[in-house]
Amino acid sequence: MIRTASPSMATLIADAYRIFSRYTLHEPLQVCRCNVCVSDEDFNHLSRTPLPVIPSALLAEYTNSAHGSDDGVISEQMRYFLPRYFEIMAVADAPCHLGTEFTLSRLRGMAWRTLWPEEERAV
Repeated sequence: MIRTASPSMATLIADAYRIFSRYTLHEPLQVCRCNVCVSDEDFNHLSRTPLPVIPSALLAEYTNSAHGSDDGVISEQMRYFLPRYFEIMAVADAPCHLGTEFTLSRLRGMAWRTLWPEEERAV
């Protein structure tokens, strides 16, 4: 059975896709490339797979390897992925092997509450 978000959550997710649509992966994906974090194959899939169809397990590879917390490239790339994170979490799937809490903890160091535009903070 395919799980779907409630109608109200689906509306919020659509808003997130619209609000964060200005972010792209125009830079090379900033992830840890050690032999534990992201394989070359996963790196290529993350860089090339259209956002709305990135599977939870592949997004988990990004979550586990997007080390760092700046308001530069890493923050912009996290914002690119956020609508997909929300979409996956809305159906009770965790895009991280360590759970939803760890996924959202990646936002902590990005000072999103003070540095991101109001519309983005509201989402």
